[in-house]
Amino acid sequence: MKVKAILLGMIALSASLLGCHLLTAQADTDSVTANAPAGITVGSYFSPGTIANNAAKLMDTGHGLDQAVKLTNYRVGTELGTIWTSNEAAMNLNENEKASMWLYLGNGNSSAADGIAFVMQNDDRGVGASSTNAAGQPLNGQTLGVWGGDARTDFTKPVDTQAIADSAIQKSWALEFDTFVNGTSIDLRNGKADNDFDADIAGGYPHIGSNYPGDKNSYAQGTLSNGKYYAKLNHLGVLKKSYSYLSDSFWHHLTLNWNKDAKTMTYTFGDKDPSTGAPIATVANGGTAQTATVPIALSKLGVGSDGHVRWGFTGSTGIAKNTEENAVVFEQVPGLVNASATADITDNSQDDQVMTAAAADKIYTGDRLSVKYHLSYDGGRESWKNVQATLKLPANVAFNDTATITYADGYQQQITGLDNHNISGQTVNVALDADHVLSDSNKTATITLKGKGVLASGVTSATSKSTHSNFDGSNALTDASLNAFNVTQPAAGAMSMVLTSGQVGIGGTTSSETMTGAKNVTVTGKVNYVSGNASKNSDITLHPTLNGKDLAPVTLKDSDPAGQFNYTIPAASLISGLKDGNQLIMYARDQSGRSTNDTVYTVNVKEGTIKLDVPTESSFNGDDPQKLTGKSMSFAPDSNLHVNVNDTMGTGDQWTLTASADPMVAELQGNPINGDLAYVDQNGQQNSLLAGAVTIMKHTTTSDNDVVDVMQDWNKNQGLLLKTNPGLTIGTYKTTIHWTLQNTMATG
Repeated sequence: MKVKAILLGMIALSASLLGCHLLTAQADTDSVTANAPAGITVGSYFSPGTIANNAAKLMDTGHGLDQAVKLTNYRVGTELGTIWTSNEAAMNLNENEKASMWLYLGNGNSSAADGIAFVMQNDDRGVGASSTNAAGQPLNGQTLGVWGGDARTDFTKPVDTQAIADSAIQKSWALEFDTFVNGTSIDLRNGKADNDFDADIAGGYPHIGSNYPGDKNSYAQGTLSNGKYYAKLNHLGVLKKSYSYLSDSFWHHLTLNWNKDAKTMTYTFGDKDPSTGAPIATVANGGTAQTATVPIALSKLGVGSDGHVRWGFTGSTGIAKNTEENAVVFEQVPGLVNASATADITDNSQDDQVMTAAAADKIYTGDRLSVKYHLSYDGGRESWKNVQATLKLPANVAFNDTATITYADGYQQQITGLDNHNISGQTVNVALDADHVLSDSNKTATITLKGKGVLASGVTSATSKSTHSNFDGSNALTDASLNAFNVTQPAAGAMSMVLTSGQVGIGGTTSSETMTGAKNVTVTGKVNYVSGNASKNSDITLHPTLNGKDLAPVTLKDSDPAGQFNYTIPAASLISGLKDGNQLIMYARDQSGRSTNDTVYTVNVKEGTIKLDVPTESSFNGDDPQKLTGKSMSFAPDSNLHVNVNDTMGTGDQWTLTASADPMVAELQGNPINGDLAYVDQNGQQNSLLAGAVTIMKHTTTSDNDVVDVMQDWNKNQGLLLKTNPGLTIGTYKTTIHWTLQNTMATG
């Protein structure tokens, strides 16, 4: 079988921005948005709240246009900003959902106020929802635009929790990021009792908490020492740390995960480094990120059978100097695209062990390594578009100058231009192929880079730090970190490998051979040590790669001389017509962790042919006609018949020639011949071609240009013969002989 290899190239298309903008965009020159993390282009996924004097606006960042939403401005007091998803971008609580974003909650001013809230709601007012007073005007301050307001003026009267709930956003759940603690001490000073929502927060710290704004049970009554009553908020799933917990001039990462089966929302705050984007473990796992999980009753949100709920953010400032700048950058929007990524490094020289951060996992210099980044499309209503990968490669690895991206649909994209001399770490930027976007029908892409462990001159051991890579699409962003690992110089005594078969090049690290037609190829060579040897051959393992595909390792045989080996390339693995030939790249590794240089054995396979040469017409009893005698007679073919097989498939090729014939009948009358057309072999065995296919010859070629005269040994008693019986009627008889040449590539 002839196989042709098709090499696929990379097509990189530039990213495009999504959608029309439903918010008014505004250029921003302050450090808040100019230094914001990367996010998706907000585009048409969100709508501004239709409340009066909505402060929310789209902002440009250092990463592009319309990548941030600023809810409030620290220069202005008594502001309220709201932003909501469009109907098409609603969250579906019938499915597991994930949202991730960056929050900016002020510049560290001790008077920062008041904060923002993540809100899920099915309020009948839709994008016009907010907390309001009796006149229907939006409320700001401690309500954050979502909680209800205490409208009492006589604080000697009990708190009406239902009235407070009625003024909130209805059928909602809110997760607040409260930067200003509204405690009882304030009301004791001013004689009021309407500003104590945070009385249940121990320590009086800025905090994160959740509950149902439109539910009266989310509020409670407290009593001041002066006998007046105050309203307080019942905070659930509280996270807090210090006075500078939220408003500290930094961007904070937030991840929300909705579990459809448990009906719970898990929110994790501070789970990424604001300067690098690298993940930060939760407190329970030795990190600083904080997390909480709370149940959510869908009935309180008015969720129907479709599971849909609108979501967005509200944010407010206080009065006078109690203000702050609040902004949001979105990485993943629920229901739009849910994407994830992981990274790992595999030591192919150590039985394909996936390396962990454990100290026991050591890579030796010379070990062949595979670094892989696994991208996954986990669902959504859009495909993951315009993905740009920024790969931060680890140090102490000499990478090959090319890499591949393999998609779930089988397509392979080539990455070129890697610096194979850089061992201190490098950054590689690549755009995923725009014709093979990740979607429900093409869910994964794996970026594979290969190289080997190396150390700088004079260094015997080094730890390569964890590296963090980003995968930024226009509608979803994700990232992955590669564990730190150790590279160690193996025991003293370098080893090398040379080839001893084929046309060996200078130095013995390259060799080649050319053949016509594929057959098994045996590659021989020797592993040498600078000092000493392996204790036995079976301590040494060959690691072959043929045409870019890793093959199973092979252990040297103890029965062979020290260090010597032979490796067989099966004929079925060889491809004819490759421009650069079949490339067998091979190195050896011993049990002490020492590795040899690479050797390259090139097998060029020419495309051969096999042809049968027979005339279109031939005859019997024409060259020297004999008269019928009334007895049985036998006639050899005339000189106008020749049967030749021309085979350029290569030495050792095998073929079989068979023949059969249609009924032989008189040309005019159509009567069948009183006789037979038969093949008589050298043993005198006679087989009729009129009865079916007869084997004429089997042959194995002895050269790369093999020509066989099939009729060479035929004579009047052997070969193809026309046999007649007594009583044959004189006439001209015709038939058609069907010659069949069957070729099978030799495998030995």
